[in-house]
Amino acid sequence: GVEENGYKNSGSIIINSSDETAVSLISAKITASDGTEIIPSGSPWAFEPYSRGDYSGRISEDEFAALSDGAYTLFATATDFFDNSSSITVHFIKDSIAPQAPVLTASSIPGQIDLRWTSSADEDVVGYNILYSESEDGTFSSLNYSLLTERSFTYPSNGSGYIDPGVAYWFKVQAIDRAGNIGETEP
Repeated sequence: GVEENGYKNSGSIIINSSDETAVSLISAKITASDGTEIIPSGSPWAFEPYSRGDYSGRISEDEFAALSDGAYTLFATATDFFDNSSSITVHFIKDSIAPQAPVLTASSIPGQIDLRWTSSADEDVVGYNILYSESEDGTFSSLNYSLLTERSFTYPSNGSGYIDPGVAYWFKVQAIDRAGNIGETEP
């Protein structure tokens, strides 16, 4: 799905409707900020008269991927077999461009590593993830449970232990934007 004034970078858009009197069809139209209109494949989606409950139309991943980055308006209407209709308009922004990766620096402090990074030049960055591995080409795991808004992190954190002397540690920082795009540093 997509939320009002939300950001989206990939996937499909599902248009759901439920009606006790049975929806006969759902239609959808996407309008770009330049006025270009796109009718999704299969719209309007028609339903059998005896079906009741939840109904949906789908804007496929391929159709969504074909949209250029920018602002859009989705207009959808559900109509039942008695010609009653209900419409919704949702504005959203497609953003598939990853933010600029921050620059990471690391320095040792007794028993720990102090990580600091530059802020991403992109204004839509909502936070950062710190990734860790014991080898440069190994599997990296996140060290934080929620996005960090500060640009520093100490490993290990919160007095949870100390680093082992002589062991190499590899770190990456990810900048995450409103659409979920990731700009990642090299280890």
